Order: sequence, then structure tokens, then C-alpha cells
Amino acid sequence: MRFRAERVPGKGRGKQLGFPTVNLRIPDGLQIPHGIYACWVRIGAQTYPAAMHFGPVPAFGEADPSLEIHVLDRVLESTPEWVEVEVVRWIRPVQDFDSPEALRAQIQQDLVACREALGVAADPTERVAAHLRRLGVPFHVHRFDRSTRTAREAAQTLGTTPDRIVKSLLFLADGNPVLVLVSGSHRVSTEKLARACGANRVRPADPETVVRVTGFPAGAVAPVGHATPLPVMMDDALLTADVVYAGAGAPDALVALPPEHLRRVTAARVLDLREEP
Repeated sequence: MRFRAERVPGKGRGKQLGFPTVNLRIPDGLQIPHGIYACWVRIGAQTYPAAMHFGPVPAFGEADPSLEIHVLDRVLESTPEWVEVEVVRWIRPVQDFDSPEALRAQIQQDLVACREALGVAADPTERVAAHLRRLGVPFHVHRFDRSTRTAREAAQTLGTTPDRIVKSLLFLADGNPVLVLVSGSHRVSTEKLARACGANRVRPADPETVVRVTGFPAGAVAPVGHATPLPVMMDDALLTADVVYAGAGAPDALVALPPEHLRRVTAARVLDLREEP
């Protein structure tokens, strides 16, 4: 079915969860069950794949129904007063959740289901770029015809030195995930990291955990745009460069930005985390 709806102010909850939405006035006579739907949404001259919520929001104690659209893998610069929606497939009913984390995890599953229903593939690099655009920092995404999975490959491809390459490494500190940003010239000292985390044991996360927690494959982890919010720590040696290159979510992509902006967008704690030579 198709309908046209007027944009209305929202409460910002979707943005806080990491999934910004366009809030719409419920059209008169909208006769569909409450739930989550895969849909196409026409905004201005462009049509985007999207997920739609229609119904109450029990996770936030709201019994009155609301209508919200989340555009997949994009952050919209602006939204006109009216949008057009084509509903494609019902995904699941409205549910309550015990915590924001549980709701966030379910939304991730919903987006996967919506992409499958609409026949579109997720673009992790666009997710990283959208996150940085939303934060308003200057950056540039480089795509290559070869792998940049390792720091050495990335430096060779760019024609630069490994100290300008950012390794985004997931560790488990007493089982809790923490992302560490360190240059390609250095290794992370697990002793220093354990002290910084107040943990008894720190170990690198296995590849399956990396994908599940960050949403990116090992070797292509970006410093932002993760599947779940993560505490981030940044080795202070990265701040000595004028520009650094971090993973952009794919093994052939890097994002370039000043290291101080990298610190700001990740809200990273900056400290000495590298092994001594």
C-alpha cells in the first residue's frame, strides 16, 4: 500500500539509539496492523529503502501510536514537509523491551530483515560516512582496487607511513568490549590497557565477536558506526600526525580525517596504550 504523510517534530529517541527517524503524522484511515515494516520512502526527488514503525512505543511507556521512518544506511541532510511511503512487507509486531540495549539489538535485526525484504545490501562504508556527516566533521572516504585490511597494506596503497594508519582493535576487558585506536606502527600493551580499564584480564576479541559487536569484519573495523555503542580508547601517539587514515567498514576503504576530529567523534579517552619498543 502507499500513503502520503506530513512530517512532524519527534522526540529524538531514535537518534539517541543510533537510528535517527523521520516522524510522520498518521494519515486518516491508515488501515494496517501495528508493527515494523519494510518500505520505500520518497523524500523530495529521491526514493530510499527504509524501515517503518507504526504503533505504540511500550519501551518508552507510550500507549498512543506513532509513525516513524528510518532510512537505511543514510543520514538525511533535510526532510521536506511531506513524504510518500510504499509499504512492502510486515516484519514483526510491536514489542516491549527490558532495556535500551535490548531494543537496539532488535532494531539491528529489523534492519537486516528490511534489507532482505527490499532486496538491498547494506553498505557499511556509507554507514561510516553518514555517521561522520551527522557529527559535522571534515573527512574523505578513499576506495581502492586492492585490500587495505592490514596497516602495511593500507600504508603501501596510500603511499604513506604506518604511523598515519589507525588500527581499530576490539578487546575484551574482563569480558567487556572496548575499542582501542592505535597507529599501524605500534602494538597495544595489554598491561596498560588492563590498567586503564581497571580489568584483571584483557584479550583481543575473536573475529566472530568483532562482527557481532561492531557490525564490521575484522580488518575493516571503523572507529565509528558500530552495531552497539562502545567505549573507545586512543593511543596518544596518533595525535602527532596532521591527518590519519582509519578503516571505513570495508577491506578496500579508508577514511581520512585529522586525529583531533577522530578523538572528538569517538569520544575517546587519550592515553599511552602502546608497547614499549
